[in-house]
Amino acid sequence: MRLGVIAPGGVDPVQMSQFEFIFVLVSIVLGLALTRLLDGLSHVLQSKLRRQPIDLAHLGFSVAVVILLVIVWWALFRWKDELAWNFSKYLVIVVHMASFYALSAILYPERGAAVPNFETIRTGFYVVMATNSVLEMLHTYILGSLFTPWYYLPVTIHLTALCFVGLIVKRRRVDLFISWWFVVVFALWPLCARYTIESG
Repeated sequence: MRLGVIAPGGVDPVQMSQFEFIFVLVSIVLGLALTRLLDGLSHVLQSKLRRQPIDLAHLGFSVAVVILLVIVWWALFRWKDELAWNFSKYLVIVVHMASFYALSAILYPERGAAVPNFETIRTGFYVVMATNSVLEMLHTYILGSLFTPWYYLPVTIHLTALCFVGLIVKRRRVDLFISWWFVVVFALWPLCARYTIESG
């Protein structure tokens, strides 16, 4: 099925694929999340310039979510050749992408407001982050690439497990470690995935 859009002048219709149609909504949701995160990070940097203390765990998770969001947004292009679309696939993708906006809203509740200490948002953040990881695995399973590359599943499961560790332990040092470990993993992920593709 293809969706027809009338071109200027009403002559030849421009065809829009189902992927392109769905990608418009996904891009809006992710764009809003990314905007909120970058706006929040700019507020954090301004606080640093004013020599105000910065919550390093909160900063780490903010950077990690930005990196992950950009990676996932790019990876969505894997759906471009999908022809057998149904509502279940659509729903999984939309809910998965919506979880990024939820993470951005938890990290930065109100535009221009003071950045919350991570301890005050710990439970909500870890729950949504773990949910995001589960949705990521479900998303990848539907694509048929849950075991490609081979390290994808172990890495994603261990990130999900770390969210539960943070929920249970509730220690600042643990939060700090997990946040910057996420940054390292998400930053290295595109390099590892690229190497795997090129070497294959």
